[in-house]
Amino acid sequence: MKIKKRTIILLSCILIFALEINVLADILGEIIGGYNTGMGGKTEFYHNIYKNGETYQREYYVEYEPNPSVVPIVVNGDSIYGKRNINQAISYMQKNGMKPLIGINADYFSFKTGIPMGHTIMDGELVTMDTTGQNAIGFNADGTGFISWLQIQGTFTKADGTQMFLDCINKWCQPTISASYLLTDKFSSSTKTSGSCKFVIFSPVSGKLSIGSSVTLRVDEKFDYDGEIAIPDGKYVLVMTNTYGDPSKLAFMDSLEIGSEITLSNEAVYDKELWANAVNGMGSVGGRLIENGTVNSNFEAGTAPRTAVGVKADGKLIFYVIDGRQKGFSTGVQIKTLAKRMAELGCVNAINLDGGGSTAIAGIFPGSDEYSVINSPSEGTLRSCANYIFLKDERTPTGDGEFFYFDNMTENRNYLSGYVDTINVTRVIDTGGYDVDLSTLTFTADNPGYTNITTNNNTAVISGSGEGYVVVHAGGGFKYLTYSIYDTPDEITVHAYNLPISELSYSVGDSFGTDIDAKAFVNTVELNSMDSCFNWSCDEAIGTIDQNGYFVPDTSAPKSGSVYIRAGEKTLEIPIVIREREVFSDMGSHWAKDYAKTLYKEGIITGENTENGLVYRPDSNITRGEFAVIISRYLNLDTSSYEDYGFADSGNIPDWQRPAANAAASLGIITGKQTEAGVTFSGSDSLTRAEAIAILGRISKNDTEFPDTNFSDSGSIPDYAKASVRLLVGLGIVNGYEDGTLRPGGSITRGECAKMICKCIDLL
Repeated sequence: MKIKKRTIILLSCILIFALEINVLADILGEIIGGYNTGMGGKTEFYHNIYKNGETYQREYYVEYEPNPSVVPIVVNGDSIYGKRNINQAISYMQKNGMKPLIGINADYFSFKTGIPMGHTIMDGELVTMDTTGQNAIGFNADGTGFISWLQIQGTFTKADGTQMFLDCINKWCQPTISASYLLTDKFSSSTKTSGSCKFVIFSPVSGKLSIGSSVTLRVDEKFDYDGEIAIPDGKYVLVMTNTYGDPSKLAFMDSLEIGSEITLSNEAVYDKELWANAVNGMGSVGGRLIENGTVNSNFEAGTAPRTAVGVKADGKLIFYVIDGRQKGFSTGVQIKTLAKRMAELGCVNAINLDGGGSTAIAGIFPGSDEYSVINSPSEGTLRSCANYIFLKDERTPTGDGEFFYFDNMTENRNYLSGYVDTINVTRVIDTGGYDVDLSTLTFTADNPGYTNITTNNNTAVISGSGEGYVVVHAGGGFKYLTYSIYDTPDEITVHAYNLPISELSYSVGDSFGTDIDAKAFVNTVELNSMDSCFNWSCDEAIGTIDQNGYFVPDTSAPKSGSVYIRAGEKTLEIPIVIREREVFSDMGSHWAKDYAKTLYKEGIITGENTENGLVYRPDSNITRGEFAVIISRYLNLDTSSYEDYGFADSGNIPDWQRPAANAAASLGIITGKQTEAGVTFSGSDSLTRAEAIAILGRISKNDTEFPDTNFSDSGSIPDYAKASVRLLVGLGIVNGYEDGTLRPGGSITRGECAKMICKCIDLL
């Protein structure tokens, strides 16, 4: 039983073209494609493609509704010092028991050290702090987010009340900078310092290194050292260069006594309560795109890939990426354009993150087992960066289906009456993002129209005309499958051998039949159908046809008749003709038969008349002269308009070859052979495969660039043929032999020639 319907993998949410779900984005141009899909956990992914004149843009963004089951976090890696790409960040999360959903690149960073330029809060801890403030995004435990200026004041206080301001946390202590640095074991295994520095090593006693609180530290050691030292696990290291360090701070460090305790407090200068409650967050030196609804346009010009994060008026978060620096694919935008686009998406606050080659978005879609990079990085590969913002999935299994997948489901839900649909559910993902046991699924039918749908487990039998539904149940979740059913189509078409046909012809003595495929249409939309949906018949004298559309002709003598395909009140008639035998008497079942026949019909080859009829001699080697004639006919050249080319053997070229030889040589299609007598045409010599390929490459108008071939004898390909070999192999015109060779020096047969020319008709 043959089923005629297009098969695709279908998500229960069904990917919808962006034209249907988004208003036209005037900022980026006209939407010409894209899709959106739910990712679960109140997270929706969008991909849109725009065109503005000759400029294309591709954007990717996530709209996230805050909820405690899927929360935004800042992800770094095993250490602050150093870099990692987004795939390595995903691996780090998985290794540490976190389940990533989707993420984007985040803060600007030092290319030398990989240290983020801004502040970083991770899991409630202040992981990095800079001397200056930045616009920053903060995330709360319930998933809500906010954007505010983040400036942090770190203060050491001794028991006697003496204080010292701390400049940086987990930043690189540069030998020519006067700042003080507190390094934790999250920074790296060592301090990465150089030159003479003053060190104080602390053990934490109580409290937490976070904004809005303090940590009590005990002084374990203090000393001067030239170079880097190891950072002990669980301890803090206060360091400052002796050469350029602030004298008052160096004196404060010297005054600390071994065994004494000191308190470090870190306070946000502005929005203290907001930042004290943030469990994750990060600053960015990229600038504020939108502030309380006001779009900022005071940015430097320059088009590039971009990354941004924003907060909408309703509290939803937008994580945004746009590709760039890829002509014809995605140009990228200026920062001021990015700000306008974020506002267009509804953001009232937004900040610019690191862009350019850093721009990346990666995640996992429902139904997939693998994480993937979703955008196209501008450098052709992923850049290693400092940190990333990810949505961490903390959902648990529920058993209630949310995403349903089928291996035989189509977006086209229009059917011809009599169709039997096998509903093959391959996977169901529940509302927690976990697989549902498929043995627990149930199926029911709902028939509100004049249809008749019955279900038997995962099989639906459809008849009648109207609409009906099959419902797939998984726990408290379900998926409706809608069927629009027609008993009489507007149009019936037929195919054979994967080609549309309006008639069928055979030769007397043919012993083969034809498997006919029928398709039905309503309002130009193809109906899902199968052979049993149609009624098949034919004129009795012309042959027989079964109810699967397999026609066997009566080829005892020339005759004509028809096959009839009916569906409801619609009938299609296909004329059948039994003709005399084929043109060439020596082809039989030769593999090159159809190629030779095609070229004969096109007037490109003529064959040779013999006492056995017209023959082609497919297994004989073709000569240079014969190939010149074939090429001139293929190109429809007026060979009479070309003067004698002046080959040294011109007087020996047969009259039937000479015009084609002169034309092909004059056009640079065929070159002569260098001999002692001079440059000869050598029309009676067998043509080599390399010569044939070179000739076809010269007449090609296809300028596609293909990579070098990897035949085992590629080294034997002459220089003059190498470019043509790459082209013809790349286009599939030449495939080589089963043993992996091309055999460029071997002769080419007339059958092989016919095949190559036929392929050239379609591809060159």
